[in-house]
Amino acid sequence: MSELSRPTPSLFGTQRAIEDRIKSFDRRPDDKELGTDLGYGLMGTSSIHMKEYGQLLKVEPLQIPIKYVTIWMYFVLALLATISFFVGMGDTLTYVMFVFAGLFIIPAMMTALSWINEQTGNEPYLVFDKSTGNVELPRLSSSYSKDQLREIIFLDRFVQDNRYWQVGLLVEEQGSWTYLHLFNEAGTGTGMGWMGVKELYENIGDELGIESRRLKFTREASKSLA
Repeated sequence: MSELSRPTPSLFGTQRAIEDRIKSFDRRPDDKELGTDLGYGLMGTSSIHMKEYGQLLKVEPLQIPIKYVTIWMYFVLALLATISFFVGMGDTLTYVMFVFAGLFIIPAMMTALSWINEQTGNEPYLVFDKSTGNVELPRLSSSYSKDQLREIIFLDRFVQDNRYWQVGLLVEEQGSWTYLHLFNEAGTGTGMGWMGVKELYENIGDELGIESRRLKFTREASKSLA
């Protein structure tokens, strides 16, 4: 693979160099072997969603809708300024602050959010073609047959005393096993698991027809595995 085709390293861990996100084993890896520092990044990434496009099932980042967020923020600012004016609570300093927010603070926030979108990228993490059974991993420049998939892994661990959550795929190919880091979860999954609602990684596993496994390591256990 050429250097140009490799994703560039990112603070969000979603575009790390490919070689940092894949690990091969000569047999099925156990929990401890999967609990290494493979593919670590910051604790979270953008929100993830799973959506169908005809026969294609895509797991992709949920981008921040900059246009609508901007409209909403300016609407709230205008509403606050109007209320302040009519109730007579505003003074010159208050209105100067409103103007400053409208001209500088909100544009700065929008720039920051746009940068986050850019770092996260638009490319999907996983594309499953239900008609062919082919599973494509665009960010890892690789593809597999559905029959080669074994498990989807949710890895809950500490790296350098920071806790983070990683979702990966375990595949088998001619007796060789490979762990592929798909994305870093923004928190402990959807946060709905305790209510009996399946987490996103479990839903992905169901769609792919494979088992899902959650691996959780304490801070001390993570240090011994690093």
